[in-house]
Amino acid sequence: MKFKRQSQSLQVVSHFSRCVTTIGSFIISLLGTLIIFCTAALANQYTIKIQADKKLKVSGIETLIWQNNTGHPATEIPLVYSCKIKKAAIHGNPVRIKNKRLLLPEAVEAGDDISIKIEFKVNARKAYGYRMLTEAWHPKAVTYRNGKYNPDQQQADNYEVTLSAPASLIVATAGQLLEKSLTEEGRRYWHWIEILLDRYRYKYLSFDDFQAVAEEAARQKLDWFFHDWVNTNSVASYAIEDVKQREEIVSVKIRRTGTARFPIEIRLTMEDGTQTTKRILYEPDFQVLNFEDSGEPELIEIDPRGICPLLKQGKEVWKSQLPK
Repeated sequence: MKFKRQSQSLQVVSHFSRCVTTIGSFIISLLGTLIIFCTAALANQYTIKIQADKKLKVSGIETLIWQNNTGHPATEIPLVYSCKIKKAAIHGNPVRIKNKRLLLPEAVEAGDDISIKIEFKVNARKAYGYRMLTEAWHPKAVTYRNGKYNPDQQQADNYEVTLSAPASLIVATAGQLLEKSLTEEGRRYWHWIEILLDRYRYKYLSFDDFQAVAEEAARQKLDWFFHDWVNTNSVASYAIEDVKQREEIVSVKIRRTGTARFPIEIRLTMEDGTQTTKRILYEPDFQVLNFEDSGEPELIEIDPRGICPLLKQGKEVWKSQLPK
């Protein structure tokens, strides 16, 4: 789903316009929960891509196109934020942020704009039974009005926010829906929900009915899943046993150390930052996954998106021991 919003001169609390995510990963563009009282002239442009886990711990990359409406050359941009900024850059060159002021390498003339890329992390806060991204959850340029910067003065800016999130996340947001995109897993999940609502609305739903509809939507038998995860006290646990590299193949040996089975995801991150994700089969106790990739492996993770409730035993992550 995609949302775009230009703030207006009214209070906006996005918590009431609801849209629902998909199973597995999906892409949704939205304006996160913001409280905005606006009186604006020149708008800044925020293009933000964020990755959230099921607890709404967010990693984001923001591109800010800042308009200099101060009437004179600017050598810094005051920011307001409650997140943790990892780094900032202009045209690929690092820039400093000191005392919440982004220091520009060159003055930006009055009326001109400049594009800044900022990487940040932020955790949602709990409120009213929800987890919410509110206020200055991302780096935001302080409004310039009446000859001075005022962090309490809001401004009507343009936002385009893309969120990648786990299936279990229900997203409430303000904004206009521009695009909806589902993965194959997502389509099957919502097909399952539609069948349940269509067949059993206001009717008794037995556990056997529930499993039958799940198997119909998944197009496979799920006896093993309901046995391990519903009918027993089994726990899931997996370990990275060995990592080998030969030519352009990285081989990862995975061992199931728990009793509950799951087609867990394994993600390989190479030294250059490229990532490849594969799933293991749920049945075998031992498996070897072969990743075709050149270069040096940097990181291997079991269940990197936190989908499966694993019993952690310290062997879920492998890191390269090569000197930097």
